[in-house]
Amino acid sequence: MKTFFLRSFFVMSLFSVLISFSLHAYPAEYDQKWKDVREMERQGKPQSAIKIVDDIFRMALADNHQPQMLKSIEYGIRLTGRFAEDYQLKGIERIDLKMQFFAPLSKMVLHALKADLYSSYYNSKRHIILSRTPKTSQERPEDIKTWDQTHFADAIFEEYKASLADPHLLQSTPALSYADILTEDESLNKFRPTLYDILAHHALSFYKNDEFLVSRPAERFEIDDPQMLDFASSFIKLEIESKEQFSTKFHALKLYQEMIAFHIDDEDPAALVDLDLDRLSFVMMHANLENKQKIYLHTLEQMEAKYIGHEAITEVYHKLAEYYVYSSSKYNALISDEHQRDLIIAVQYCENAINEFPDAYGTALCKVLLRQVKQKSVISNLDYANIPAQHILTSVVFKNVSSLYIRIIPVDPLDDRIFRRNHRTEELIERYRSIRPDKQWTVEIPYENDYHQHRTEIAIPPLPEGYYCLMIA
Repeated sequence: MKTFFLRSFFVMSLFSVLISFSLHAYPAEYDQKWKDVREMERQGKPQSAIKIVDDIFRMALADNHQPQMLKSIEYGIRLTGRFAEDYQLKGIERIDLKMQFFAPLSKMVLHALKADLYSSYYNSKRHIILSRTPKTSQERPEDIKTWDQTHFADAIFEEYKASLADPHLLQSTPALSYADILTEDESLNKFRPTLYDILAHHALSFYKNDEFLVSRPAERFEIDDPQMLDFASSFIKLEIESKEQFSTKFHALKLYQEMIAFHIDDEDPAALVDLDLDRLSFVMMHANLENKQKIYLHTLEQMEAKYIGHEAITEVYHKLAEYYVYSSSKYNALISDEHQRDLIIAVQYCENAINEFPDAYGTALCKVLLRQVKQKSVISNLDYANIPAQHILTSVVFKNVSSLYIRIIPVDPLDDRIFRRNHRTEELIERYRSIRPDKQWTVEIPYENDYHQHRTEIAIPPLPEGYYCLMIA
């Protein structure tokens, strides 16, 4: 599984980056201090914990221990959020006050943290902020509580830009330096090999969210160029321009270009493939294009041809399988057999991944999808009341089954109603299984092995007047 941030912090997802910029173990005195902090937390004393955190910062500052300085800043903000209103503003103030003590690499992390705090405050006050009349001046007032939406947009974009201010420094800093504080360090070197990847993906998660800004300028940026779905080597050369200053889509695409260009010549294509598939999914979600499904499939097939023999191809297989699962929904047996084989193709791609690279990340995704496609199901539709002593036809919708085992059991209507009200479904089924059936038989049904749902009708033999339960397995 690819998860690279510790998600316990409710303000931002950058906590993992804030803890360690070094492979060196914490000195014993820091370790004891953090134990004291956790003890204060356990006792429900966040303000007492903050005092210890402040001591840690002063001690780390004297040692120039950047990781401990960063951790104390983040942790202090986290603790403040437990008792203080508008803790995000206090956190921003705290970062601004301490920023001067940090090295350039640490400052970029702090800018990402500030962006998160601005976003968190904006979202918590969104209904109030959107009701304000936009200011005519573009200059941001000192009091954040008076800002309009444009001011927040300007601040957040500025902080994310600052978090990637020196891409070369970030790109030359291995992410493995932080493996001990990231949630999935065993795959970190593949998918997020540098600190640049971690911070850039973090910024990307904001730019991909199209719900943050609701203003609608006269000339909006639209994803309407088919080349945005091109193969990676062509996409990074595409000229993308926008007159919309705060278009998150535009900034997302520009950042995708920069990130893909950074990885385009990687010996191991894992990070590139993972990133490029994410880019294609983003474009597919937002593009206003004719035949975008056809273009998307063509690009996926190009990727399949290029990355054959690499473990990263399993993610391509998964996307191709997803594509055919989606297109299979267009199958209509009453009209034609078009798309009937789409699920068969999807299964083949998933099985390719399993056979070629059984332990790969993309293979794990394929296994989940394969279980969904091959899942068996039976749904019966039968009227509640029927005429006694006559055959009854019931409609059955089935998938991935070739025979049905049918039981008809007599039940007391009043007892059954009470039991249904007071017991779980599993208990109800067990009760029905324990009742001796009046009739039971097996029916062989047409099985096309195409993984689609099919429908048939089954005749139920005549029954005397009574109350019955029909069980089909």
